[in-house]
Amino acid sequence: MLPHWLNVMTDELNVCIRPNSLVIRRFKGVAGKTRCIDQQKIMMKKAVDHRDVEVAYLAKVLHTTLSQARWQAKTARVVLANSFVRYAVLPWNPVIKTDEEKQGYLQHLFVSLYGDVVKSWNKTISPSGFGQPAVASAIPTPLIQTIDEIFASLAIQLLSIQPYLMSVMNDAIAVIKSQQLERLCWLTVISDGRLCLGLMSEGQWLWLKNVQQESDVIGQIELLIQ
Repeated sequence: MLPHWLNVMTDELNVCIRPNSLVIRRFKGVAGKTRCIDQQKIMMKKAVDHRDVEVAYLAKVLHTTLSQARWQAKTARVVLANSFVRYAVLPWNPVIKTDEEKQGYLQHLFVSLYGDVVKSWNKTISPSGFGQPAVASAIPTPLIQTIDEIFASLAIQLLSIQPYLMSVMNDAIAVIKSQQLERLCWLTVISDGRLCLGLMSEGQWLWLKNVQQESDVIGQIELLIQ
């Protein structure tokens, strides 16, 4: 049996996948008190999206990079840029009782918003309270499968694949609560050529939009809010 202090030691990668780059950080330390011991930004030779050919290129870059000894950590968490993700606010529906009904409801919502292209995408719902709407995300299934396979082949335990907006939302909610800000808040996230705009009321997400960033982003935000 391993000593107790070894069981709580953390050795983890944080891999952010963006359309034009990879950002990799390695953290070590005791759980809850880790520090970054290494980091690297790798520029892509070509932009990556959800199409099969680009996913194959991403797989090659990921495998080549993470095969290096400096990145041989025990666990990893992946964050995907908003370019790879589509979002929606799933309204509360008391009629829906089973997981199967919820998935059908989720599928209908995403197809109505984004068309048949997202039918086969991997869809997840963030935790929410009873009677509250939830934020849902959809990620191309080939991208999820590729990431899973790369980390499995390198014997690095993949703990999560999280959309970038979700981590930003968690931080934003914490700030809103700690500083007792207005109960009705707009959250704006501009990153990698995408504009995400969300409306929150009393800790509940009412509306969410993820669109291509325009040259006049301030005017774009004002128009969306109107």
